[in-house]
This record gives sequence, C-alpha cells and structure tokens, in this order.
Amino acid sequence: MLRRLSLAAILLLGGREIAGSRQQPSTARTLQGSLASPVGSYSVDADSTLVALIKVATDFKLPMGIEWIKRGGVVVRYNHSWQVTTVSTIIQDIVASLPGYEVDSTGTRSVLHVRPSAFQVDNGDIVNAHVGLFQVKNELVEVASRRLQRLAGTIVMPREASQSPGGVAGSVGTGVDDQKVTFTIEDGTVRDILDRLCLAAGLKIWIVAYPAVATRTPAGFLRTASLYNDLPIEDRWQPTWNLLPWGTPRDLK
Repeated sequence: MLRRLSLAAILLLGGREIAGSRQQPSTARTLQGSLASPVGSYSVDADSTLVALIKVATDFKLPMGIEWIKRGGVVVRYNHSWQVTTVSTIIQDIVASLPGYEVDSTGTRSVLHVRPSAFQVDNGDIVNAHVGLFQVKNELVEVASRRLQRLAGTIVMPREASQSPGGVAGSVGTGVDDQKVTFTIEDGTVRDILDRLCLAAGLKIWIVAYPAVATRTPAGFLRTASLYNDLPIEDRWQPTWNLLPWGTPRDLK
C-alpha cells in the first residue's frame, strides 16, 4: 500500500528551473492521470524486465528514468498478463519482480523513476550529484546530453579531468527523435537534467546501467556500464547513459 501511495504522490522538483525557460511539455497532472488510467486487458512478453519497463513506458506514453544493474549475462524473461487494472499497478507488479528495486518519485514532476532503492541515499550514484547551473541554448538533446556527461565526468574522475583540459572531440548520432531545445536549470542534479532532457523532445526514456558487480572510481562513484555489451568502460569515459525514444529496444544486454 505504501509503495502505491508513493507512486501516486506528487513528484517534487529537485533542481530549480529558471523563469523564462521553455515550459515542460508534460506535467505532474498528466503523469498522475496516465498512472491512474484503467486498463481492461494487458500483457507483456519481453526479453527482460528492463525491456518490459520500456514497453510499458512506450504503450502508455510515460516519460521514464531507469537505473539498471545488469545481470552478468543472465537472461530472465518477463511474461505477465493483467485484467481490469491500472497503469500504476502494472508498473508496480513489474518492479516488484526485481528484488531491491523501487518506483521512485524524486526529481522533476513529470518523469517516473525506477531504480535500486539503495541508490536513493548513495552519494556515489552519479545521478544524485549536483552540477550547479546547466544551460541548454538551442542544442540537440543528444549534444546537451554529451556535454552533461563530460561535466559529470569531472565529478566522477576529478584528477583525470584536471589533467585533460579543453573540449573533447567526437561525433553524436541524431535522428528524428532528437530536436533542438532551450532551458536552464539552477542547482540541479544529474537526474534533474536527464529528466528535463527526456521531456524536451522525442527521447522519452533515460537509462543509466551499472555492471553486475559494482566497482567505484577513486572518487567513490559507482562505475556505469554499456547497455549493449559487457565490456568495461574506461574511467576516462565515465559516466555513461542512454536516451531512448519510445519504441522497441534492440540488442540490450
């Protein structure tokens, strides 16, 4: 009962969005209305619980942020059917199949979060880190996301960052779901900014993955992992995450 009440509670804004920024396209009322929507019949048959969550987010148009601990190559399908239920109950049932996970309502008012409950108070979880003022001025979402990654990298690996001043060369793939956006967040966390990015355009889901066996950087932050393979990510590329559109994901590991 307490878990369902927490899911239905109003989501509190973590970072303060500066007046004059573009209004968020989704609101807490829209999210809460979607979660309370009745569902007559629904079923999920997915390669994993992560894919099941993405499917529900897609089918019911829910902006979602997921922190996901990988299972070390173990494949666990998720198959379940519901009759006369709500979107909220479907999500709660899926998350209940993941020991130690919770539906969390920290952050912006319009994004549903799923994460290991222990991460809520872990100062080594990079998405909890405050990054101060973050401005996006007519940038593609993926470009802004890459810039946020570099900024988060100076927190995760401060020594390495100080030894490598200047910009980082590279390319960013974009598609029809990526659009140019403008907003400013003051005193926000990485989570707040990821939420704002996924609300800004067509990339409606953010996922931060972690290896099955947790390790930490010298600064004490949990290392992140790739969604698409099991190769370790070098510290100079930490942290990493993915922004995805609603749809059917492929090749997730």
